[in-house]
Amino acid sequence: MTNKNGGRITKNWMSHRAIKLVKKKHRVYRRYRDNSHPAVLRITKNAKCEIVRSKRKFERKLAENIKQGL
Repeated sequence: MTNKNGGRITKNWMSHRAIKLVKKKHRVYRRYRDNSHPAVLRITKNAKCEIVRSKRKFERKLAENIKQGL
């Protein structure tokens, strides 16, 4: 997804680390072009774990803000 200026739009819940890992996943896949390659499998797993972690962190933070009435 891009904005009108061609820049990437990221989701609110994505951490900097999650964005970096997704970009790295794309680079590694482009290099090997094979989903079953060990390097692709490893980076895919790392990216997926980081995405889940950043979503959970965002949701916890959101719930805390709601509880506090912010």
